[in-house]
Amino acid sequence: KAHRNLTGLALVFFLFFLGSLVSRLRAAGEARLATVALGGGLVTAGVWVGWMSLEASLTWDLVNDVPAGDVKVLLGTADFGFPIPLATLVGATSIAAWRSRIWPTWLSMIGMFSAVWIVVGGAALMGDGFFSPHGGYRLVGFLLFFVWLLLAAIFMLVRPTEDENPVAVPATM
Repeated sequence: KAHRNLTGLALVFFLFFLGSLVSRLRAAGEARLATVALGGGLVTAGVWVGWMSLEASLTWDLVNDVPAGDVKVLLGTADFGFPIPLATLVGATSIAAWRSRIWPTWLSMIGMFSAVWIVVGGAALMGDGFFSPHGGYRLVGFLLFFVWLLLAAIFMLVRPTEDENPVAVPATM
């Protein structure tokens, strides 16, 4: 049960990251791509909440009353719901960062590659094996997303903008 609480806390941190990221992209002059990234991130968060809700309610006490096939279908919806908004977030952010040079070009290239990989993984519909919905191809896409997310967060921390670290001005009476 603790994993549900930790996952909810991770969602809060993801939304904080998303807000910081979008602010950074807007400040760099990439307002349109920042809005696209925000949309992708918010839809990702919505799918995440839906998936967590389904998982929590199924594990709470309903799992004994629901046929295994139905459980698989319900939990599998996240596999089909995540790829497009994730790819939108990563792709729009990476293009905006590449154009504005807010972080190294190699990180933007990793992001663009990851976005394409995630979209193709979202279309992986083989019955079994590496290209199945639960196969390795899609898992590699999620791994690429988390690596990109970590690297983007690190670069945002080590390269703060002037707006994010204002100098304190003493109050006068």
